Amino acid sequence: MASRHLLEARRVFDVELAAVRTVKASLDDRFSQAVEAIVRTLERRGKVIVVGIGKSGAIGRKIAAT
Repeated sequence: MASRHLLEARRVFDVELAAVRTVKASLDDRFSQAVEAIVRTLERRGKVIVVGIGKSGAIGRKIAAT
C-alpha cells in the first residue's frame, strides 16, 4: 500500500494538473497579442516592467533575472 506521503503527493499533482489544464483551455489570441507586444518592446530596446507582491513578486524577480 502506498504511503501517506505518496498519496498526498499524487493528490497535489492531480490538483496542479487540473490547474494547468484550465490555463491551457483559456489560452486564446490575447496570449499571442501579449507575447507579441513584449517581443516588440524588447526589439526596440524598451523595458518590460514585471510587478507583484508575495509569490507573484518572487516570480517577477526570477523573470527579471532571466
